[in-house]
Amino acid sequence: MPEIGASVLLLRVCLALLASPIYLLYFLGIWEPFCRKVVFPFLLEKIGVFHDKKSKKYKQELFRNLPDFRGPSGALRLLEIGTGSGSNFQFYPPGCKVTCTDINPNFQEDLAKNMKKNQHLQYEEFLVAAGEDLGQVPSGSVDVVVCTLVLCSVHSVSSTLREALRVLRPVSTRKKTPKKPKQQPSGISIDICSRECQQQLPLGRSVASWIVGGHEAPEGAWPWVVSLQVLRGGVRFVHLCGGVLLSRRAVLTAGHCVDGRTDPCSWRAVLGVHNLHKHSPHTARRRIRRIMVHSQFRRETFENDVAVFELKSAVRYSLYIQPMCLPPAALLQPLENSSDCYISGWGRTAEKGKTSPVLKQAHVGILPSSLCNSSQGYAGLMNSKALCAGAWAGGTDTCQGDSGGPLVCYHPDTDKFYLIGIASFGVGCGRPKKPGIYVRLSQYRNWIKTKLLLTNKTWNPVSSTLTILLTLVHTVLAQAL
Repeated sequence: MPEIGASVLLLRVCLALLASPIYLLYFLGIWEPFCRKVVFPFLLEKIGVFHDKKSKKYKQELFRNLPDFRGPSGALRLLEIGTGSGSNFQFYPPGCKVTCTDINPNFQEDLAKNMKKNQHLQYEEFLVAAGEDLGQVPSGSVDVVVCTLVLCSVHSVSSTLREALRVLRPVSTRKKTPKKPKQQPSGISIDICSRECQQQLPLGRSVASWIVGGHEAPEGAWPWVVSLQVLRGGVRFVHLCGGVLLSRRAVLTAGHCVDGRTDPCSWRAVLGVHNLHKHSPHTARRRIRRIMVHSQFRRETFENDVAVFELKSAVRYSLYIQPMCLPPAALLQPLENSSDCYISGWGRTAEKGKTSPVLKQAHVGILPSSLCNSSQGYAGLMNSKALCAGAWAGGTDTCQGDSGGPLVCYHPDTDKFYLIGIASFGVGCGRPKKPGIYVRLSQYRNWIKTKLLLTNKTWNPVSSTLTILLTLVHTVLAQAL
């Protein structure tokens, strides 16, 4: 035992000797400025080189749409909060006018090096300022705000957001660019989604679960689409249906997908995936906690063909994983009659073809229910809680494997996509006068809200027990006093 005590004492002495320069600098009152001027910039530079290699692809994706935000003059003015050594400069578009801010003025040497490397940019000025105090930047003077080094340059997130909104140019004066399906849909509204911005069938009917007449979607184009996979043979998961992410824990799909497969343990959800056969760093896999099918779902008629899968653990949002929302009531009528809608999924690409390993997309329009339900079409098989979408002449449709997948429509005034329906059923795939039938989700808003509340209130036995114990302790102390 004395030997152990001596060893510990020796170790303490060694540590004290090693730390003595730090103690001396601290005693002299120069430790903090030394850290800010020498240590922190040095460490950040070394870490930045490693981090930039790892995050290059992600940053390219993140900043690729910056030119779309140019002002009316055609110039793009960008404010970067927490510029540091300027590691983002290489990803900004040519001619971009950059204003740099950082709370630490000692980055300017490394900043100058990166400016010299990236002469495709125009550097306006460097401001020593925190994110919540940008008084030197005029209101409405920039098109884009980029915030990095948040822990160092931002003390109050809410104050920084207020400053960012102040310095950003009003939307009405920004240069408008046409919305393209392949672009990342921006500003996804969180309406009834997350509060944080889908066997034996009746004769003649088959599950609408594939994309016919479409083409491969760009990776990340539809970040709310989910692959719902079922366990086969106890050894591997295979894609069965599509789904739509509504919150960090909830996926909406079609009720008929669950038919005969009600055990949550036999399912998993794959999010942020493009190619089902390839690994991707953007992909997240989640097991299922419970499955909630509409209590009045009728397999024979596909009435109330909706279900919600609650994920065992919450997902983190990214460029490749985002929730989709139902539209506000004021937009329902124009959207449910829109000709600018999209379907997406991994289903079959022909009626008797194979499923697609990559996500497919197709442009469709909403067709009048009176036409689809006419004697030439579905002859009364559609109910009032269904939508009809596709091409009356055939050729573009969902198919087997696309069931439960989203029907989203674009609204030009809000510049957003909204979830209008999920794939339910059809006759064949892509046949003339037999377009796809989708659940009209506006009829299920309250049901979806209820299920989302349930998924957001999952009981945590550890935190609940701790709360009960603290309550008991408080009660006992109160009685004792």
